Amino acid sequence: LAETYLTAAILRFNVNGAPGQFPLDARNVTKAADLKPGVFELFANGYRNPYDFMWHSNGQLYANVNAGNFTAGNTPGPAEGCNTPSIDPGTRPDYLVRVEAGDFGGNPNPAHPNQCVLDDGTVYNPPLAQPNPNYHPEKRLLYYKAGVSTNGMAEYIAPTFGGQMLGNIIS
Repeated sequence: LAETYLTAAILRFNVNGAPGQFPLDARNVTKAADLKPGVFELFANGYRNPYDFMWHSNGQLYANVNAGNFTAGNTPGPAEGCNTPSIDPGTRPDYLVRVEAGDFGGNPNPAHPNQCVLDDGTVYNPPLAQPNPNYHPEKRLLYYKAGVSTNGMAEYIAPTFGGQMLGNIIS
């Protein structure tokens, strides 16, 4: 399937601040101008499949991202509007990431400028530079064993164990 403007996006809805704005049909969003600031916003994009995410008590957003595997297909290339080669990156490990507004997670999307290089570009031969300044690999906090599907997460909030686990992310 072709990528769309909201492919691999984390969206933010303000359901209380915009009476009369709903229902909202996201299928009609094809560019930034179609978003509704303060109501329906693109928080971050380039996160292939954040199966679960949570706002932590520290105010940060964390996501478990299911990375591509051997059946996920090729990266976009010239036929899709990218000046990068289309490659099969193979199976990559899922990961836990801290996401901030405006971040690019590394999943290519030719519907956005500067979003044609997968992750840090080292999967290409020869390696490509990641041109997007909003790509932050240092925010990937943990990589899971390949083949493991990360299907949930929660913040530990119980005072059990003398409070030693308070704030830990259980994934």
